[in-house]
Amino acid sequence: MITQQENRSNQTRLHQIQVRQMHKAVFGLVGIWLTFTTTFLIAGWRVSQSGRYSNFYLNSWTIESQELPTVRSQQDK
Repeated sequence: MITQQENRSNQTRLHQIQVRQMHKAVFGLVGIWLTFTTTFLIAGWRVSQSGRYSNFYLNSWTIESQELPTVRSQQDK
């Protein structure tokens, strides 16, 4: 027969295992999100440094530049 103390001990171990599994999942997802965010920021910085994209709005992401890029209509071309 299982005593109350053994039952509590088993429940405590089960709870600890569940907590560890949850921490693994949360840390894994946070790691994936941080990797995505870091990669996006690095890519944006590299594109803004490139002269190849000088006509696009990506180069105007600086604080000093308050002008918004103008969009030309078909009639202006």
